[in-house]
Amino acid sequence: MRYSDIEAFLAVVKYKTLTKAAESIHISQPALSKRILQLETELGEQLISRRKGQRSIDLTEKGIAFVPLANRFMAVWNDIKNLDSQDSYPSFRIASSDGPHLYILQKVYNSLMSIYPNLTLKLRTFSYKECYQRIANGTLDLALVGANFYFDKITSVPVYSEKMHFICRKDSGYPSFVEPGMLDASNAIYSSYSTEYNMWFSHWFCGKCDPYIESDLILQVKEFLLNSKKNMWTFVPTSALDVFLKEPNLSMKEFSHEPPERIIYLINKIEEPSEYISAFKSILKTVIQDIEGIKLLL
Repeated sequence: MRYSDIEAFLAVVKYKTLTKAAESIHISQPALSKRILQLETELGEQLISRRKGQRSIDLTEKGIAFVPLANRFMAVWNDIKNLDSQDSYPSFRIASSDGPHLYILQKVYNSLMSIYPNLTLKLRTFSYKECYQRIANGTLDLALVGANFYFDKITSVPVYSEKMHFICRKDSGYPSFVEPGMLDASNAIYSSYSTEYNMWFSHWFCGKCDPYIESDLILQVKEFLLNSKKNMWTFVPTSALDVFLKEPNLSMKEFSHEPPERIIYLINKIEEPSEYISAFKSILKTVIQDIEGIKLLL
């Protein structure tokens, strides 16, 4: 499997058209099509659908399933390319969803870099399951996740918990005290915050219809809430609450059947933790103690 073929495939995924994808990696459109075909031949699967007159490119089911594998291939490729620099500067590879990265961990990163100025931080955003898989295969050192899965030789420790809050637009017409029966899932913006939250959401809202929008990017949730239908609604964790409530058109309402608190777990290999992991935990504990509304569990 060649780097150039994977690069071509991911360009198509990003730009949705062969023309823009080819321009982005500085090759001709026929050359890009040839690379995609070579990749499909090697895999024995069709990755993109080809229909006459179709301008935008759609992925097949196999193509959609191949996207995370292609991204993983590129990440490993980049690690191999950076072997020389890794000899000079130690690296610390951390993953999380975007919320903890943005609202909890930034101060931790700043303190860590001041203690270890030559340390190279590699920050990634993956699904919870992929975080576990990458810890297991050694391509991550540590991750903060909202799910407590069982993986051999991986330790999972609860770090903090936070409440979930109902957020909607001020012109939505929802009362100050909201009942589940007042809400339509087709107006929901859903994020997979934690295992417990997912089960709670499924209990109250799934079965009738799918959420209007599903997004794992907390800032994208805010933009959809502001710019989509006025009766859209969502839940956000305490750590992100201020960002939403700073918007003059958004408000928080009381909810009759509150979601369970979101629990974030710190995961790493069971083997003796590195100096960096120990320092990270110590700094994280101090940072969380200073955040109002976040309950320290570490």
